[in-house]
Amino acid sequence: GAFAPKLIGFAGNFAARCWPADLAVDVVVFFCLPPLLLLLAMEENWEIWQPLLSCLELHKGYCSNVRQMLSSMFYGEGPLPVAHRQYIALMAACRHHCEFLITVHKTEFLRAGGDPEWLKGLHRASEKIQHLDEINRVLAHRPWLTEAAHIRELCRVGNSKNWSLNELVCGALILSRTHSLCSFIHACGVHSDFQIVAAMNGEAEQPSTLPRCNSLDSRRSFKGTKRRIGGVGGDRDSSGHVPALLAQLQELNVASSEPNGSTEDKIRVFNSVHDEQSLPLENTRMNGGSECDLGCGAFTGALNYRYEDFFNRANHAASPTLKIHDFSWENQGFGVFGQLVNSTELIDLIDHGFSIAQALTYKTMGNHADVDTTKYRVAVWNYILSLFGIRYDDYNYAEVNKLLDRRMKTFIKTSACLPERVTVNLRESVMVDFSFSEKVHVNMLISEARFQASLNYFSRAVMQFMT
Repeated sequence: GAFAPKLIGFAGNFAARCWPADLAVDVVVFFCLPPLLLLLAMEENWEIWQPLLSCLELHKGYCSNVRQMLSSMFYGEGPLPVAHRQYIALMAACRHHCEFLITVHKTEFLRAGGDPEWLKGLHRASEKIQHLDEINRVLAHRPWLTEAAHIRELCRVGNSKNWSLNELVCGALILSRTHSLCSFIHACGVHSDFQIVAAMNGEAEQPSTLPRCNSLDSRRSFKGTKRRIGGVGGDRDSSGHVPALLAQLQELNVASSEPNGSTEDKIRVFNSVHDEQSLPLENTRMNGGSECDLGCGAFTGALNYRYEDFFNRANHAASPTLKIHDFSWENQGFGVFGQLVNSTELIDLIDHGFSIAQALTYKTMGNHADVDTTKYRVAVWNYILSLFGIRYDDYNYAEVNKLLDRRMKTFIKTSACLPERVTVNLRESVMVDFSFSEKVHVNMLISEARFQASLNYFSRAVMQFMT
């Protein structure tokens, strides 16, 4: 916070040397002061985001990408006022009872000049904002149900309370990004009154300068213990036990990864990934406090509307599996958003974030070096997409079952689909031999894959609406 005032002082001294006193004042006030005040405001903005950024700083390139993306999405130019963007994010954070983001967006809403009355509940916001509640629910919990009808209803012509398509796309990006950040934040245990307690030696790109984040759940909640619970490939005594994972990786790297058999066989293997999987739906205290503690019901309705297991969905015919070769972010979604979002920089940042998370590797796993982790990263990513009904025809889903044991699947599924249900015990029971930064990387994959799944379904609905 001290950098901007120093620059203002420097600008004043420089102007005084170059121009007469009265002209120097005008130069500073009209040309130097506005950008410097903007810089000061941005420093204050990032201070409130620091608990999140401190974890991401273990991976510098990804952290820089997220910071630029948040800057563009929430503070840059766009079709929606900054205060409205913050309020939309508040609505999204309430779907997953994310205390950290609820605090951030309430604060930023007021900082951006938002009406304090709106913080008494969604019913006090404009009708236009209220109309987003249904698409907020669908994108948060069952994005495969997103349809052109949702777009059509929100974008009806001739009603000032309805949305332009550009505005709606901006709002959907904010909703989807916030939902996915909830997954990362709950999976890592980040809360508002965090502490940075120590440097992470040997775990990051520049380990001597990188902090370690702590949370209300304590360092132990995410650092993990050396217990062995649940196993690779079904061994229930070694969840995250690196030697067992390395053995599986070596075996898979030798074997062919091409899926064999007929289309029916591929579908059967795809479905087997989800056999005997469960979520802690009942008798589990929500991470970050109860509904009444956070007041989430004031900003979004129907809180009993939750994730429905895609493979147990009520209407299979109405919501078929989305094959990535028929519709994908790379081939369709990127173009749809690029066409409708004012800032092409924002869409490029989102696209680059997907690439960074998937490609990132230091070729380590726990204390082991020179490890090719490609298949593990792909298994995590493809498993998350499958939770939202997205399938690759050319991927052998048997690899998911070999690399992700039941408890690890439960952690991933809970973090991606019901992040408010992630508990300290669940966090501690997985990836016990992984380094802290490796755990953060897995949670980055969870967040980004979920984000991409949501954008795929929304952009598909937009394409259907436009044709």
